[in-house]
Amino acid sequence: MNRLSRLHQQTLWKVWGVVAFSALVLVGGSVWLALQYRQDIKRNQISADLLRAYNQADVNLCDGRLCARVEAANGGAGRYGEYVLVKPRSSREDASGPKK
Repeated sequence: MNRLSRLHQQTLWKVWGVVAFSALVLVGGSVWLALQYRQDIKRNQISADLLRAYNQADVNLCDGRLCARVEAANGGAGRYGEYVLVKPRSSREDASGPKK
């Protein structure tokens, strides 16, 4: 009977060990996933702000190039010269924009 009780106690400790390890893995995975999503949300928020600004701007295509109506009276392209060509990015700048 003593041997059976000891075997039962060992099995219980093993089960609790597996449960505790599984809980640690779940909590660790949840924290890692939350941090990943937080970075994604931050990155997407910046993109959303940029798209919101693009949406509010008056931009158009002028002969296949991007042009924008600006407040300065520089003249430019378009039917009545109200658009100014937008300078393309240099090859050193990636799609996320100029380096700050």
